Amino acid sequence: MARIKVRARAVDMLGRQQIAGIPTAVHELFKNAHDAYADNVRVDYFRADELFILRDDGIGMTLEDFEGRWLTLGTESKVGANDPGKRVWTGPRKATVRAITGEKGIGRLAIAAIGPQVLALTRSIRPEGLGSLVVSLIQWGLFEVPGLDLEAIEVPVVELQGDALPDLEVVTGLADRIRANISHLGDQIPADMRQRLLSELDMADFDPEAIYSQIDGPKLAGDNFGTHFFIRPTNPVLADDIEQSDDAGSEATPLEKMLLGFGNTMMPQSGEPPISAQFWDHREDGISRDLIGGAAFFTPAEFDSADHHIEGEFDEFGQFTGSVSVYGQPARQHTIVWPDSSGRPTECGPFRLRFAYLQGLLKDSRVPPDEWARLSGKLNKIGGLYVYRDNIRILPYGNSDFDFVGIERRRTKSAQDWFFSYRRIFGAVELTHARNSNLVEKAGREGFRANRAYREMTSMLENFFERLAIDFFRPTSQFGSEFNSMKAEINQEAKLLAKRATKTKERQGEFKTELDTFFTSIEKGHPTREAERIRAMTEERLSAVATIKSPEAAADALLNAEADARRAVAALEKSITVIKC
Repeated sequence: MARIKVRARAVDMLGRQQIAGIPTAVHELFKNAHDAYADNVRVDYFRADELFILRDDGIGMTLEDFEGRWLTLGTESKVGANDPGKRVWTGPRKATVRAITGEKGIGRLAIAAIGPQVLALTRSIRPEGLGSLVVSLIQWGLFEVPGLDLEAIEVPVVELQGDALPDLEVVTGLADRIRANISHLGDQIPADMRQRLLSELDMADFDPEAIYSQIDGPKLAGDNFGTHFFIRPTNPVLADDIEQSDDAGSEATPLEKMLLGFGNTMMPQSGEPPISAQFWDHREDGISRDLIGGAAFFTPAEFDSADHHIEGEFDEFGQFTGSVSVYGQPARQHTIVWPDSSGRPTECGPFRLRFAYLQGLLKDSRVPPDEWARLSGKLNKIGGLYVYRDNIRILPYGNSDFDFVGIERRRTKSAQDWFFSYRRIFGAVELTHARNSNLVEKAGREGFRANRAYREMTSMLENFFERLAIDFFRPTSQFGSEFNSMKAEINQEAKLLAKRATKTKERQGEFKTELDTFFTSIEKGHPTREAERIRAMTEERLSAVATIKSPEAAADALLNAEADARRAVAALEKSITVIKC
């Protein structure tokens, strides 16, 4: 009887070759941390050492979990994890039950995209207490060797009791076991691949205990628990994914496109996302910065400051019911019918939509000029319509170059009629596993499968944006009086400000001319010569007064000389006085 056999290369094909890129792989590992009920997940990338560390403070894995689930392909450990009513232990912090984001095992295999070998450390916490520390070194390059059977590759694992951390001796011991495995396989590994594998193993010469003492974030010593990965060397592409492109930072980097907004933090009144994610880039020049934390993504304050706000629900038949606020005015309740509704519940299920919109021209916006310029720059980089399921981002939705609802395609036909521009939008489609289970992600995390549920959702959204523009944002719109009148007022204010700015500029020009004339006159000595002329003229007239015999005539001449001198001095003072406009 014939049987299906699995070669070792299947692991590489299902993992590294399946993932779109390193940022996608990191995103998958973030999701694994979420599923492990971590509150925090943090990356530290040390460029000079080619060392990538990802740590979470989730519930970790026992030795049985690690060998029976993490190192086993196609397990059923997460299958049915989102079934209603299933009892789940959420850790000692008693976190709210979370919808599990993955069940295909892509995350652990995706590590190979970040680097060719990983030191995995995990300590479990269970109702019965803290577990021992499980340590393993995995050389992913072995899974690239043609012709090797899966069972021919050894993955060394050790279990450390107590609160001890692995030191350099433990790590090099694991590396030696892999070297022995490579030696045993002999000529089954091509010479060039063997040399590469051994060179990479030489880089497994670090001391995790010493590294922990130098970095902040989740730990595994003492009463701490979680799962940590030390990846060295790293894929050279990682540095390129972080660096700004040649556009002086006006476009988002690959890492920003995939990791910003991992949790939905942009919406007011949404509450904190279930997990906080950080990515610290430690550069060779000594500068360290978090690339995805803080205000790198959109904030609730920025959301509130936009020109227009729309939010509402699509029901199970595709009809939108919600509110539309134009230029910060009181929201109007509005309904948009989906013309393709068959009268039966949709496959995609009901979902929520919330987004803000910033006018593309400053003269049409109520946002102050400085804030408008800053927010416009941010929108040009990361603006778009994101998709979240249970508050965790689904890739690649939200990328400024992934317009999945065809807004720019329609706008190209007629900007005036379609109004919306994809990069001026920031907001999200909000899904849940409970209501939208038929929207299924592709294995490589490149969006949803194009099944009936997905086609329904995109059709509903395309119709929504089309009708919204028709109903509110055209000169002839049924509900457009508020938008058009306020836009006209804002335009008029912009014109007045521009006119005022022009006058100010003209006055500034006049002032500059006067200033230039003043300094030129000073440099040429004109005021000094004029003062000397006035003095000489006055002395001459006073001498002439002394020769006049009639007291009355002498007095008149003296008064006239004084008056003329005063007028000349006043004229001189005026000529060297500059008054700011």
